[in-house]
Amino acid sequence: MGAGFHVLLEDPTVLASRTGEVARVVAKALAVPVPDVSNRVRYGGGVVLKDATEPVAREIAEKLRAAGMGAFVVPGAAVEALPRQRRLAGVVFDAEGLRPLIRGTIKQAEKLPWARVRALHVNAVVRELSPTEIEEGRTPRPIASVENAPEDVRRLTAAIDFWEDREKTKRIDLGLDVIADDPVFLGRVTAEEADYSELPGKKQGALENFVHLVRALLTVVPHSVVIPPNMRRFADACDWEAVKLEKPEERDAWNNWLLAAARHGQPFGIDLAEEVADDEVHDDAEEDEEVEDDEEEEEDDEEDTTEENVKAAGGDAELAKELALFDKTRKIRKKDVLDALEKVQGKIPGADSTGDLMGKETGKWDVSKVLEETKELEDKDI
Repeated sequence: MGAGFHVLLEDPTVLASRTGEVARVVAKALAVPVPDVSNRVRYGGGVVLKDATEPVAREIAEKLRAAGMGAFVVPGAAVEALPRQRRLAGVVFDAEGLRPLIRGTIKQAEKLPWARVRALHVNAVVRELSPTEIEEGRTPRPIASVENAPEDVRRLTAAIDFWEDREKTKRIDLGLDVIADDPVFLGRVTAEEADYSELPGKKQGALENFVHLVRALLTVVPHSVVIPPNMRRFADACDWEAVKLEKPEERDAWNNWLLAAARHGQPFGIDLAEEVADDEVHDDAEEDEEVEDDEEEEEDDEEDTTEENVKAAGGDAELAKELALFDKTRKIRKKDVLDALEKVQGKIPGADSTGDLMGKETGKWDVSKVLEETKELEDKDI
């Protein structure tokens, strides 16, 4: 892209609150007024400086890191410009990869394995309306697309409608960008124009389907694909302002940063090479299966024991409960035995349920005899 060196932030979302601070660091290193660099920093999508000398670039990166903002330096020649964006009708995906649906053709698009996909990026771009669009006014969304939608989708619709009504000459274009490599590919799915016919669990309205698409993607996308934190906030809470960009050029800058950061840095501090080894996954799966098998065996044993306890208790539920407690703990509480025996006392004609278990001299419970009787019952496998 250039002969010099570029300085990239590890997390461009810090610009929302620290643009001035970043601009001052850059301006001081370049010995220029802060206003001269402010817009470039603000709308650079994470690329805060281009084509600087290496010492200047490294000085800026070091000062940004000292201020608590991760930054790294990349040779300008290594930062490849993205090709023209392709408008997609939609995307189809599974655990193996993603297939773009191309507008204006009946050909099946090439499937992109996840190893080629560098990043996914949800964005809400502010676009100036054309004179014709201003004259026609904003087209209201179909009521059917909103009234049956979940609460968070209804809030999303209302928030965007309110913003557009207030701004009058601007519109929010909500979409999903797909950035792939080897070779470089850039595609965009627009929320309100996408074809969701192949989306599993397809909903009724366009915005609801778009939210459903984003959430479904996040369940299958591997760790190697960069997912900006603000995209996750959008998926979690339908927070469109978290992904708001002030103009299309800012979206393009974000996409350039995403590709460069995925290739040469640690975007958002994520180590993209850090994956769980296959043998670890296999071991975890085996352990899960063993735990499940053990739990099933324990459940079967408990069912058998319950039936035996009910039978041994002569159908009395309270006494069966106490036997079950003994099976688990091999301990028996004096109060529980007394309560259970009092409840069954008199049910067996001619039987004295308590006499043999009480001391003749003291008239008190002899716990040792209780345990001896219990042990005898257990030995006889009653």
